[in-house]
Amino acid sequence: ARFVATNPDPVDPVEGGGIEPACGSLIAAVQAACGKEPYVVGKPNALMMGMARQAMGLEPESLVMVGDRMDTDVRAGLE
Repeated sequence: ARFVATNPDPVDPVEGGGIEPACGSLIAAVQAACGKEPYVVGKPNALMMGMARQAMGLEPESLVMVGDRMDTDVRAGLE
């Protein structure tokens, strides 16, 4: 079977300043159990960003990346 994940974020921020487990936490558990590395389809995947850009018919120079996470959002914007 293929191991596909939406994003590698281990935690997500919640209202009030706390955090909760996110997809990356589940990835770690499945990866430990099966020994496989996932293919992450969401940010910061450059394929996802390129497909979104093409769907909008825009050039990279005319786009701005806005997000909620410095680690994955900055990397996604650069890619």
